[in-house]
Amino acid sequence: MTAFVHDNSFDAGHNYIAGATVQTVCAGEPLTFYEGYDAPAWTATTAKVLGDAVRPVTRAGRTMEATAISGAGQTGAIEPTWNLTVGATTVDGDITWTTRNSFAITENSTLIGADFSNANGDTSGRKLSIVQKPDANIHTDGTANHVTTIRVADRILTTRNIVTPQPLTAGGTVTVPAHDITETTDAV
Repeated sequence: MTAFVHDNSFDAGHNYIAGATVQTVCAGEPLTFYEGYDAPAWTATTAKVLGDAVRPVTRAGRTMEATAISGAGQTGAIEPTWNLTVGATTVDGDITWTTRNSFAITENSTLIGADFSNANGDTSGRKLSIVQKPDANIHTDGTANHVTTIRVADRILTTRNIVTPQPLTAGGTVTVPAHDITETTDAV
């Protein structure tokens, strides 16, 4: 049986991915937004909503997800003592944070729509490519093995690409080369 899928159908899915607003380099395989995102540092007396993410001021390889909010929905006046056990909770002012893993070892690199392009696939179908992103700041030593794209407003990890493992050192920078994020082939 022969099937046909119009290029616009492939491009629609690719365009959703191209709505990603940040890219990170990870040491480990992130499966969720919280695992791939380099969350901002915790700040005092700051309003939060369910699902917001922060990290301890001193990095600890963890992201904190706001999973319960009461009252005014503000963080406390001083940084809490975080329970760093994955799945554990920490109460902070009006917020209950649940600890999540974080595999991001670079700061978020900003992405815009022009960083992505749809094109014909290498053999058939369509592919989505992203431009080179230079000078991502490395905040944690680790062996980079994944690059992610993330839609921050939606809290969605849109893609996770495996890369050749490369040791990275905190305080340095890394350039993520241009690459194909995804390629869909025509049905046959």
